[in-house]
Amino acid sequence: MNCLDFRRLVLATPRIVDAEALAHARECVACREFHERQHELDARLFTALQVPPPDGLADRILVARGLHPRRRRAVWAIAASLVVAVALGVVVRFHLAIDPLGGEAIAHVAEEPQSFTSVNAVGNDYLPAALAEQGLKAVVALAPRRAR
Repeated sequence: MNCLDFRRLVLATPRIVDAEALAHARECVACREFHERQHELDARLFTALQVPPPDGLADRILVARGLHPRRRRAVWAIAASLVVAVALGVVVRFHLAIDPLGGEAIAHVAEEPQSFTSVNAVGNDYLPAALAEQGLKAVVALAPRRAR
């Protein structure tokens, strides 16, 4: 083990140093001093962090965690929004599912695929007659297509 590897090991895991590293520290004065300084610094840091918590800290934390009406309202608002969205989706789905004209059109397409490819010429009076049966009147007369 070289000095660089030793220092990396001591800095990464100051409390756990393997036998090979300790053997290197016994032979190398600089690494031994570095290890001692790091050990002292780690001990001082550990004692500095041993601060007792203030009196009543646990009670204050519990009270503070229990008194968040905004969070509780937000959770209920999100839950209510989800319920409304699901209910609206179900109502709309059932409302749109009962569409007799749509079902009829789909059945027609499924049963008669040739209806998109066949062309039947009709006379000029067909559209006005069909509209008249429904009580409507064509505003503009349609002329037959001219060949180009």
